[in-house]
Amino acid sequence: MHDIGDNYLAAEDHLIAVAKTVTGFRQVCSTNDLAEVEERSQTTPACHVIYFGDAVPEIAQGGSYSHVTQTWLLIIVVRQGRGLTPNQEAGQLIKQLLVALHGNSLVEGKYVLTRVNSPAKPRYTKGHAYYPLAFNVKFRLKA
Repeated sequence: MHDIGDNYLAAEDHLIAVAKTVTGFRQVCSTNDLAEVEERSQTTPACHVIYFGDAVPEIAQGGSYSHVTQTWLLIIVVRQGRGLTPNQEAGQLIKQLLVALHGNSLVEGKYVLTRVNSPAKPRYTKGHAYYPLAFNVKFRLKA
């Protein structure tokens, strides 16, 4: 397990940079809460990167290091009722994104991204479809 560098949330910049390499996204951005995004003014297809929190072991850590597992969500958003079905359009974008992330799984050359089961389910509204992907980054934090 690697020690974290100067930026506790370094995975965000990495995820945004990799998502921007995917052909088809008109917008890639950091979002604090997807509920803040107003549907009628949303640019799609889009990829929203959201910090979902971190977890630490529930055991006493007597040493000078603590182990952290961060979870990051990448929400792919497509508009319903345009050309391809939402599942077809999102399916193509998800495949491209997973391939790009697989080839760029190292964050700052140290921390490995691992795909995990998403804590959020896909969501469909009248105008948009939202497809979440989840990734973990594990590292050590020196006290």
